[in-house]
Amino acid sequence: MDTDDRLVTLDGFCEAMSITPRTYRNWRVKGDVPPSVKIGRRVLFRPDAVKAWIEQRETTAKAA
Repeated sequence: MDTDDRLVTLDGFCEAMSITPRTYRNWRVKGDVPPSVKIGRRVLFRPDAVKAWIEQRETTAKAA
């Protein structure tokens, strides 16, 4: 497995997004989280899925 293909842990995702695990759980209830993989008790994310999820939420500034 390439190092760029390593899965991101829930803690790593929360840290990267500057959110708490509680905020993540609230987003998950609303269905507004990137696709994840559950292995045992661990929730993991593919880096490319997180990147795509972020890109879907990008907004462009409108000229005033």
